[in-house]
Formats: sequence, structure tokens, C-alpha cells
Amino acid sequence: MSRINLQPSYVLKGSSYRETSMIYEVITADYGRVSLMHKGVRTAKKNHVLQPFTPLLVSWLGKGTLHILTYVENTSNSLLDDPEKMIVGIYLNELLMHLVPREVPSDEIFRLYNFTISNIASQEAVEKELRLFEIELLKLTGHGMQLKVTAQDGKPIEPNAYYLYELEKGPTETSSETKAWNIVAGKTLLALAGNHEFDSTTYAESRKLMKRIIDYHIAPKKVNTRAIMKFLSNTESSIYGTK
Repeated sequence: MSRINLQPSYVLKGSSYRETSMIYEVITADYGRVSLMHKGVRTAKKNHVLQPFTPLLVSWLGKGTLHILTYVENTSNSLLDDPEKMIVGIYLNELLMHLVPREVPSDEIFRLYNFTISNIASQEAVEKELRLFEIELLKLTGHGMQLKVTAQDGKPIEPNAYYLYELEKGPTETSSETKAWNIVAGKTLLALAGNHEFDSTTYAESRKLMKRIIDYHIAPKKVNTRAIMKFLSNTESSIYGTK
């Protein structure tokens, strides 16, 4: 039986287990996504259910895929306390749950999540952070996108040209400017690669492109928070950019 001590972590999801316990899915610095049972936490004496977006140090023991949580410590308060930004955080958590397998170590995924949550907490508009998180998470989970050169001949992407982006293949230059989800300006691909500024066009095109690509890789699973973000994007003060 292995024992892990004081592992930096974030809670991605919690669910009730029997009458008094909880099972958490957490993302950790050294062990990837791990399932932990928190025994007796929902009793009147304890009542200390762990919350998402809060940096934690956790310890556990056990073998197999479900471990017993033995110690937990908050290292700071929740990084997200604004309700709209908490929805964004839940969206990130859903992506991790769908794309990151259990028990596969990746300090890069943990650092990406920590970095993105911290940036979202400090910024008013968050759409750029969402797109860059999606791109990097796909890369780290083996689904990296080709964004800088064409698929057929490796030519550099030109900002003012248009490209047909094919799943599992990449971009091919096209003369069409049809409003299909996978026909995008070169500057959109370069913005996703971090080589061009985002603007209204690149935001709109990258939003549609990334939705379809993520859906392809997580099928048949669904991202439930998208509907909430789309609804809230209709408000004047929306931070989502998901219209």
C-alpha cells in the first residue's frame, strides 16, 4: 500500500459517497488525476467538504484507482470567487475530467491549470485564456493541433490566407471563405499558436473551431458548462465571449 504526502492539488469534482463520505477527483502536481475518498467528511462534527479552485496540499494512501484521503490543508483561499469566473473554472475542470486519464503523471498539466486559474482570477476578459488553455491541454494529452504550417506541404501559415482545418490532419489552404466551422483565416491559427494578436474575427473563428475539435476528442462525452456560458454571454457585462 503506497502513501503519498503533501501533494499540491486542486479539486476538479466532488460527489457524495454513501451517507457521510465524499469522492473527489483531483489534479495533482506529480501524480496526474487521482480519485480520493474522504471518509466521514459529511458528518455534523467534520462538515468540511473540499472546494474547487483552492490550492491544496493532500496526502493519501492505498492502491488501485481509489485512494483514501488522510490529510488536507488549504494553502490559500479560493482563487476564484466571482460567480462568472467560477463557471469558467468549472469549464476547465470538465475539460480535465474528459481529456486527462487517471494516474498518468504530468506536472505540465498541473502547472497549466494553476497558471490559467491564476490568470482568470486577475483578468476581466477571459476568452483568450480559455483558447490558449484548450490548445495546450490538447497538446499535453496527445491531441496537439498543427497551427503554424500547412498539412500538405509544410508551408508557413499566412495571416491573410484562408485554410480548411481537417481533423487529425491539419490546415490546407483554400480559396473558399465559406462560413463553415473549419474554414478559418490564417491569423486565427496563428493566434491560437501564440504568434498573432486576437481580434473579433480570430475570437469568433477560434471559438467555433475549438468547440468542434474538443467535441471530437471527448465524444461521446459532453461539456455541460458551455450552455451556461452561452446563456450568460448575452449579458452586457459578459466575460465569456461565447455568443
